Amino acid sequence: MSHSLKPVFVRLTIITSFVCMICTSALPSICLSGEYTQTGECCLQCPLGWGVQSRCTDTNNTICTQCYKEITYSPETSHTAGCMPCSRCHRNQFVTSSCNLTHDTECECRKSYYRTLDGSCSQCNTCPPGFGVSIPCSTRQNSRCKSCENGTFSDVTSATKDCLPCRQCPDGSIVHKTCSRFSDTICTDVTFQTPKTSQSTSENPDSAIQSIDDRSSGIVPIYCAILAFVVIGLLGYVVFKRWSFKKVKLRSHQKQCRSLSGSASKLDVEKTNDKKSKPKRGDNFCNFTSMNDRQCDRTPLLTISKTTPCRHLPRETIAEIESMLGISRLDRRDWRGLALQLGFTDKDIVHFIKTSEDDLPIHRVLTLWCEQEGALVGVLIDALQKLDRIDVLNKLCMQVK
Repeated sequence: MSHSLKPVFVRLTIITSFVCMICTSALPSICLSGEYTQTGECCLQCPLGWGVQSRCTDTNNTICTQCYKEITYSPETSHTAGCMPCSRCHRNQFVTSSCNLTHDTECECRKSYYRTLDGSCSQCNTCPPGFGVSIPCSTRQNSRCKSCENGTFSDVTSATKDCLPCRQCPDGSIVHKTCSRFSDTICTDVTFQTPKTSQSTSENPDSAIQSIDDRSSGIVPIYCAILAFVVIGLLGYVVFKRWSFKKVKLRSHQKQCRSLSGSASKLDVEKTNDKKSKPKRGDNFCNFTSMNDRQCDRTPLLTISKTTPCRHLPRETIAEIESMLGISRLDRRDWRGLALQLGFTDKDIVHFIKTSEDDLPIHRVLTLWCEQEGALVGVLIDALQKLDRIDVLNKLCMQVK
C-alpha cells in the first residue's frame, strides 16, 4: 500500500466503527417477559428451579427465590409463577422418580393394581382355576378372564396368566388322568411285570390258589362287621321313628284334653303370636341400616320378608348376585367369602371350582345352599353385610319387583 493511501484507509475505518456503534445503540433489546417497569426495564423471568417471590411492578423488578429440594419445584421460566409443592403418591402407588427443583414426583401403581380414569389405583380382577387371562393386568388396564377351551387348562388364581396347553403323554406311557379345565394331563409309565407274574403263577398253581383263599378269608370278617353295623343302624332308625310317632300322638292327646277343660288352646296362643310376629309392610329385606343409613332407592312392588326362603327369590336377582360375586378378589370379599359365611368349608370351595363347567362356582354355591333348610333371605343379607358388600345389597333392592 502506498504512503498516500494509508491515511485515507485509517479515516474510513474510524468512520465505519463510529457508525456501527450508533446503529447498535439504536436497536431495541428483546424483552422475553413482554412487560416493563416505568423506568423502561424489562421484567425479569425466573429460571427453572426458581419461583417468583415478588412480581414485577411499575417501580420494582421481579424478585426470584430458589425452590426447596424435595418440597417445591418450578418446571418453567416465568415472571409470574412461584414454586409449586411436590406431589405425594397415594395409596397403592409407589415413587418411580423423586421430586427435584425442576420436576414433580412421578408415581406408578403397585403390582396387581391399575390406574383408573380419576388417577387412583384399583385392584385388578383375578381369574380362578379353569379360567385364563384374555387381557392381563397392567398399570394401565384391568384384567379380563375367559374360560379355558378344550386342550388348555389353568390350575392357579392369577390376574396375568393365560390358560396353558395340555401335556401330551410321550410314547411308552399311558394317560393316568385326562386333561381338564382345572388340571393338566397325568401320565404313567408302562410296567412290564405282568408277564413275570403270570409265569410264576402258571408254574406254581397251588400257591396261587392258596393266596386267593387267604385273601378271601381276610375279607369275610370285614364284610360281616359292615353288615352288622348296617343292621344295627336300621334297627335304631325303626326304634327312633316309633318313639317319635308315639311322642306326637301323646302331644295331640294332651291338646284335646286341654281344649275340653275350657282352657285356652295352644292353637289360639300360636295364632296370637303369629299376628304379633307378622311382618309389617316395611319389614322386608331391603330395610337394613347398613346401606349408609338410608332406605332402598325405590319401594318393591312385592314385599319379600327376611323369612322368605332363598329359592323363592326371582331368577334375575340370583343372576345379579352371581355376576357381582363371581369374579375372585384378593381380599376374599367375593363368592368364596360368601360361601364361608353360608357354612361351607375351604374343601367345599375347591370342590365347587373343580366341578363347575360352564357356570361360575358361585352358581353351585347358591344352588346347593338354597336347597337346604334355613336358607332364608335374612341369612343371605346378614352374610353380605358381614362381607361389607353394600353394592350387592343395593342391587338386590332394585331387582325386587
